[in-house]
Amino acid sequence: DDGALTVFEVRSMEKRWRSPQVAPGRRYYDALLTSDKSRVVACSSSEWLDGTVRQFDLAAGSLISATDLVRGCERIEELHGGGILAVSECLRPTLVNRDGSTVDVSESWGPEGFSTGDLTVGPDSTLAAFATQRGVVVLETSGLQRVLPELKMGVTDEPVSRVAFSTDGSQLLAESAGGLWATWSIKPTRRSAPELQS
Repeated sequence: DDGALTVFEVRSMEKRWRSPQVAPGRRYYDALLTSDKSRVVACSSSEWLDGTVRQFDLAAGSLISATDLVRGCERIEELHGGGILAVSECLRPTLVNRDGSTVDVSESWGPEGFSTGDLTVGPDSTLAAFATQRGVVVLETSGLQRVLPELKMGVTDEPVSRVAFSTDGSQLLAESAGGLWATWSIKPTRRSAPELQS
């Protein structure tokens, strides 16, 4: 790990692109190639938990935007339409747009507490799920609104450490910090935020 990203051609393993190195004391935690293959997006953090989401133009090899996030960045996922959801432990999810502007998702988040650093986007990109200290929060990706009350583990009070959708998007699987598992059938209903709080 020399603090840079390298993109390879899968069939030939030929190096296609390499990013500039991040500053000393920082490292990349997650990276992705966007679905349209035009951008490489990566999140980096330092020992002091400040993070940055960098978006690079793959064809030109140039930086499009660098967005600073106060609490670091450990995981990123692309949404339908090209937005990037970023999350870190103790950070509520943030939407980072292509131009580097951000949208705080806190208003949709509710009172459940902060993320524990993991998120997943469903196979059809319509839903996103975030691990929290007390369960899992599910949002629709188009408006970033909650579609279900917080899903509770039930078997433990430990924070959720990992969350994933099944390949058909009908189930959600979560693992607690202590290794216990829970599964939910996901059938979103359209309800207002006040209804979800009750």
